[in-house]
Amino acid sequence: MKLSYFRGKLPYISIFIFLLFISIFIYSKTNNSSRDTTQPPDRHSPAAAPKTTEDKAWDIALEGYKHLENGNSGEALRCFQESLKLNPDSGKVLNAMGKALIASGKPDEALRYYTMSDEKQPDNRENHIDMSYVYMIRKDYDKALNILDSLPEKEKENPVTLFAAGFINANRNDYNKALPYYDKAVASDPENWQYRLYRAFTHIKLRNLEKAKADAEFALTRQPGLITCQLALAEIEWALGNKQASIEAYDKAIKMDENYKPANIYDQYLHRENPHLGRAIVYWDLHEYDKALSDLDSVISTRDNSKSIAYLYKALIYMDKGDNAKARENAKQWDSSPKEDLEHWQQPELALSEAECYLLLGEKNKAKQLLKGFKPKTAAFYGDRGSIYERLGMNKEAIADYKVFLKQAPEGDDKTEVSNRLNALAHKIR
Repeated sequence: MKLSYFRGKLPYISIFIFLLFISIFIYSKTNNSSRDTTQPPDRHSPAAAPKTTEDKAWDIALEGYKHLENGNSGEALRCFQESLKLNPDSGKVLNAMGKALIASGKPDEALRYYTMSDEKQPDNRENHIDMSYVYMIRKDYDKALNILDSLPEKEKENPVTLFAAGFINANRNDYNKALPYYDKAVASDPENWQYRLYRAFTHIKLRNLEKAKADAEFALTRQPGLITCQLALAEIEWALGNKQASIEAYDKAIKMDENYKPANIYDQYLHRENPHLGRAIVYWDLHEYDKALSDLDSVISTRDNSKSIAYLYKALIYMDKGDNAKARENAKQWDSSPKEDLEHWQQPELALSEAECYLLLGEKNKAKQLLKGFKPKTAAFYGDRGSIYERLGMNKEAIADYKVFLKQAPEGDDKTEVSNRLNALAHKIR
């Protein structure tokens, strides 16, 4: 079982989690400049004046933002609803309701409030970005990008908007389009570690590994306690072939994970992945199967949101070890696990490993269905898919993939096995 399709995993946060983070991030950048939030004068002083209904509504809304930042979306919703009763025309609070609904996992309801907010404050960058992310969640990427494109030119060139356009393109796996947006965002705000971190992930996808490493190291210097940055560096070292350096980076991430205490909602929502998962892949690559399996058992015992992917990896490792009984056992566990926890992987490469498991379980039709939508990105993927096609008895498809592999594989790659398979299949179907 080759590991080519595990390289370059998606960033380590889900779309829902990221949407909440970026929404609060934008609020913190824009809100204070648009309204005076200084303390009112002492009510006992001559200058004190009774608060207006709008002032009272805003005070309640600010309490809602505090609840949202502390991860209490229910209380945030209550505050924003009370605020809107007093001032139903507040575009900002309508937007805040959308944020709280996103935090509650209700993007469709959020979109309704974002739309109402847009009617009150047209061309508002924050609101447009929030709406674009909801359409991204719906996988309507063109609509998401069109919303950003409808902003005035000045707002379109704002680094936050540029970053959003890059992120949406990256989530539709169009990394060549994502990179220029990230480049512009970084150029406009070169000290922003977040822009550099997400550009690093895009560089990984485009195999610009040294550039990816530079961006990840920059982010890590600015956020040394953020495990996402450490995980990015660990993955990049592995992709560069620096396996020991990757293990060391994962070791640091695991220590960070053990001592982790979320300081606020930003840390809480960025810290989503178990570093044992990434280290298991590197140990697997080093053929240290027992260490890899131990890491995966740790994932299964501690993190519900990564269980099914851990079972998937265990099945494939046992296949490599030649223990088909345990491979089938773990494949069954994977097949019965909820698949919604794989939302943040959303990668066509995963189709190959899932197809391997379905083959193991005798589910040939499911394996074929997965391969239909899979588009190989490198020669290695063609070789791997050809192998699965061959085991499915789809010899013509296997021959086509083997030929592409032999044509595209870099000099120095061992092509003997694929060449022998191709010759055997060609002889077979004559």
